[in-house]
Amino acid sequence: MSESDSELLARFARERCEQAFTTLVRRHLGLVHAAALRRVRSPQTAEDIAQSVFLDLARSAHRLPPGTVLAAWLYQVTQRTAVDVIRRESRRQLREQTALEMNALEAAPDDWTQIAPLLDEAMQGLDAPDREAVLLRYFQNQPLREVGMALGISEDAAQKRVRRAMDQLRHNLAGRGVSVASGGLAGLLSGHAAPAVADALVSRVTDSVLNGLPQLPMRPGLAVGLLSGFRSLVGTGITPQLAVGALVVAIGGGLTWLAVEGKAGRDPSVSAPPVPAAIATPVTAVPASAGSEPAAAAALPDPRELLRGVVRARQQFASGMAEYSITVTLTGQGTTRDVTNQTRTTIHFEGNNFRTEQTNWEYSYAYSENEAEQEAIKNRADAMDRESAIREGLIEPFPSRHVLVTDGQVLMDLWDTGKGHPSVTIDEAGKGSGIGHFDPRCLGLSTPLGTGTTIGQFDGWVNSKSVQLLGQELVDGVQTWHVRVALPEPSAPLTLDFWMDAAHPERVVRHFFNGEVVTCRYDESDPGNPIPSEVHSFEERRGGRRISSRIVQTRSDWAAAVDPAQFTLAGLGMPVGTLVTDVRKSRFMGYWTGAGLSEDLPEEADGESTEIPALSEFLALLEFSPASDEARDAAIWIMLNNPDGPEVDRAFAVLQAHHLRAPGLLTVCREQERVRHRGSQALLENLLREHPDSEVRGTACFALALLLKDQAKFGQNPQATATALQYLDRARAEFGAVQWKGNPLAIAVLPELDDLRRLRVGQPGPEITGQDLDGQPMLLSDYRKHVVALVFWSNSLIQAAELRKLAEHFAEEPFSVVGVFCDKDAESARSEVQRRGMPWRSIMDGRHGPIAKEWNIRGWPTLWILDRQGIIRHRDLWGPELRQAVERLLKE
Repeated sequence: MSESDSELLARFARERCEQAFTTLVRRHLGLVHAAALRRVRSPQTAEDIAQSVFLDLARSAHRLPPGTVLAAWLYQVTQRTAVDVIRRESRRQLREQTALEMNALEAAPDDWTQIAPLLDEAMQGLDAPDREAVLLRYFQNQPLREVGMALGISEDAAQKRVRRAMDQLRHNLAGRGVSVASGGLAGLLSGHAAPAVADALVSRVTDSVLNGLPQLPMRPGLAVGLLSGFRSLVGTGITPQLAVGALVVAIGGGLTWLAVEGKAGRDPSVSAPPVPAAIATPVTAVPASAGSEPAAAAALPDPRELLRGVVRARQQFASGMAEYSITVTLTGQGTTRDVTNQTRTTIHFEGNNFRTEQTNWEYSYAYSENEAEQEAIKNRADAMDRESAIREGLIEPFPSRHVLVTDGQVLMDLWDTGKGHPSVTIDEAGKGSGIGHFDPRCLGLSTPLGTGTTIGQFDGWVNSKSVQLLGQELVDGVQTWHVRVALPEPSAPLTLDFWMDAAHPERVVRHFFNGEVVTCRYDESDPGNPIPSEVHSFEERRGGRRISSRIVQTRSDWAAAVDPAQFTLAGLGMPVGTLVTDVRKSRFMGYWTGAGLSEDLPEEADGESTEIPALSEFLALLEFSPASDEARDAAIWIMLNNPDGPEVDRAFAVLQAHHLRAPGLLTVCREQERVRHRGSQALLENLLREHPDSEVRGTACFALALLLKDQAKFGQNPQATATALQYLDRARAEFGAVQWKGNPLAIAVLPELDDLRRLRVGQPGPEITGQDLDGQPMLLSDYRKHVVALVFWSNSLIQAAELRKLAEHFAEEPFSVVGVFCDKDAESARSEVQRRGMPWRSIMDGRHGPIAKEWNIRGWPTLWILDRQGIIRHRDLWGPELRQAVERLLKE
């Protein structure tokens, strides 16, 4: 994590650390230089003012009180210093100098041209706390969370303060004759108030200040006299007062001379313009490491700076929204079928939080109960184009709506087809599907786009060891700079190629990576926007398979504020009855009731949730009144209705710090078995130890035992197994009368004890005796000396295809699948066996039969793996883990 301003300032004051001071200059020079430039309208004079301001900072580093918002302090010093300069200079000559130098500046948008001269005056009309909030949020584009941390308030309070300050700032501007909309003002400030500055300017300011530090006896108010044309006077023995006097005379005699002299003293390699866009002849490639020849550096731009400029231009947008139409076409998949998918996607983002809502059509194969017939349907559909397959009834289209939210760690995906119950899956961001879910600021920079790609990650490319400028090339009629980045890989380096518009180098015209070509187009009516409005990509893979996509922006607001509630589980907009599953824990979290999650499906499951629970208000309660009853209720709601994350951690902390002996915690104990958060075990242990109510303590004891039993993994974790058994025994002995889901704990603990003592891994499996589905006698012990997959199943609840493939794979080995049928009658079982092609024998048990009770079966299908001696070795393994486990046992 990067050091804060206060940490850097303290290190500089304590150690005179140049690196710390350079970091502060790099972080805040854009703010200072832009504020000065708006006042004096001379880039050179603005640079000198910036040097003076940072010289004041160097002198004052040890005197600034703790908690100083450095951006606000620098801004105010800049305003005072600029006013001093203006008072000293002749108004007539300042206008002449402005006219000369403004011709060299790139024209800004009309709205900004109107606002810029009045902005700092309007900013001075804000209260200090409001001014600090606006500076941090829009001049330095910090996320609301960081604004709140800098101001010592919550994120929600920071949002309110920023909104109030922006309203007042618009009012102040309106009083000066400039009217601007809310979103428009935010966008203008983010894009223009404190633009990024070149590294060369950072170096000049830093060197000037640090080199001048030994000569610090002069008064801070006189530092503005050290303009570049007169710095040498101080070094020749002339007193600071005389130097300032000489400066005033020079200004009276001609400010133009001063500015020209200042520019002449700079490194020509920094300020030299790029090769004009009209030149189409390729230029000799210059590696990034090459730079020893000044002439070469002066003629060509630094390729790292080109990349850095692209990233910086896009990072100016800290929040916003964009809507896209996405068309993806797959051709030549080894069949005659071409597939085109069209999606409408709306993306909201702020910091690392992204919310995508997309609507499209999805397709499913027509269903057949017969698996062989189902496979034939799939093969026929794949051999024809989509329209023909639909006409033949082989595939069926259905409308689909996905809402995906991620904070960089967790991905939440709502899938609603309008049929049955919608579902939400919670997964790690890198493991979820994330289709069409991306940071829009990465458009044209990355292939493919997904949940793991954010604009901040491109700093790694800029800092790669090998970055080369390959020259100028004409791309789609646009003169471009061609930059190549080599990324080291274990086998062979990967290369990324970028072509940047020579006239607007913050715009990438083309990108190439790993066989995929990406072409970008931009909205010419918005020349300051570095994000493409249309992106085309094409990739050809092995076997003649081709993938092409077209992403077209249909609407955008790159400075829109986003309600933080949209980035929460409740903010997904789930219909009532939505099933929520946390796949990271393989846990069903519950059904959405409209106000929270419940284990039971709501009776009215066709209604919509009309109001998002106010998570931000709940968090504010935890922050400002954690000991109140309202905060307790808020913490409980957050804990029971959200996936693990900072908000849930905060809820646990408040409950444990302030409410361990409070009433109303019985449900909290019961629900920990459902949510199973990382803080659940500690909370239950503390409630068991401290809560005065025996019912709460007993419920906490049993819930804690269930969590530990899960960690025991059927006895494979000896320590967790032993601890779980202790809690189960205590629940039965000390809290036996406490109720758990309709049974006293004295009864409820018995099957759990049975699982950990008699049926755990390493124990012999109980004998099974009965008749198979044809009425023939059958014993489990008949399969001794075979590795056995023992599956308890019922109608429609069996992984038949997976078990059949497993049996076929080990057909030549001492391996057998044995079934126990746990449903109504043998006739339905025989029909299921024939339909699913299940070649193994099954013992008939019936619904809740004696065999299922002996093996403590509570759901279907349940799978046990026994070794050749009939010892239980694994439980409920599926997928690749199942095959690997059987292979290991066969080798024993």
